[in-house]
Amino acid sequence: LGAPVSVVYYASAQDQLDGNAIADPTSYQNVSNPQVVYVSVLGAAGCESATVVTLTVLPNPSPVSPSPLEVCDGSGDPGIDLDGYDGLSTFDLTSKEAEILDGEPDVSVSWHVSASDADAGANAIADPTLFANTEPFLQVVWARVTKDVPPALLACWTVVPMDLVVNGLPTVGGTAQDLVACEVGTDGVAEFDLTSNGSLLLDGQDPLGVGVLYFRSLAEAQSGTGAIANPGSYANESNPQEVFAGLVDLSTGCYA
Repeated sequence: LGAPVSVVYYASAQDQLDGNAIADPTSYQNVSNPQVVYVSVLGAAGCESATVVTLTVLPNPSPVSPSPLEVCDGSGDPGIDLDGYDGLSTFDLTSKEAEILDGEPDVSVSWHVSASDADAGANAIADPTLFANTEPFLQVVWARVTKDVPPALLACWTVVPMDLVVNGLPTVGGTAQDLVACEVGTDGVAEFDLTSNGSLLLDGQDPLGVGVLYFRSLAEAQSGTGAIANPGSYANESNPQEVFAGLVDLSTGCYA
């Protein structure tokens, strides 16, 4: 046969017999999967050797586009999330992997800060369980989902974006007034409407968007737990008694 002069590709054995070659073998779209393509290797003396090539298209992963991953400002890792009003926090990206994979087996996920890095499989986020956003309040990251295959096979992959949202906190700045009431009996107990201080505590914030919670102790107020169930009709438990207040965003649940 000698050194090959050219290689010609055909979509079928009949096309090879008829000399009906594929016009552009550098950009050929298969018509079945798998598909056999017929090849003629032509030598310098005009001799021909025939062979076949099998084209196989491997399936890509089919990840689900995830819902945004949301956190409240100031709720992240205490060594990183130092300011509750800067739109920066920390995220566990892996907490969304079950949603993204939706039960698909034999795939792996890596996380990237740019679409180009995700497409290239480069510069994966080193610790996706503790990712600190660098763009305040809203940042996009990309998950690259790759088929787990033996090294000899092509590891097909798909990329999906995910929004990271840092929800802002209500602004704490209002000052409440002390409440005083005349006792009914002789036990030092009266009924107080704690909500009468609501507008002062909101300090101009919309009461339809921000709620006020009241607590018996500072520890409860700091943790946002154990709020007084009926602050509009609260009987004091000591005399005098301090109560504490916190603000909650009614749409996100973020508490300050």
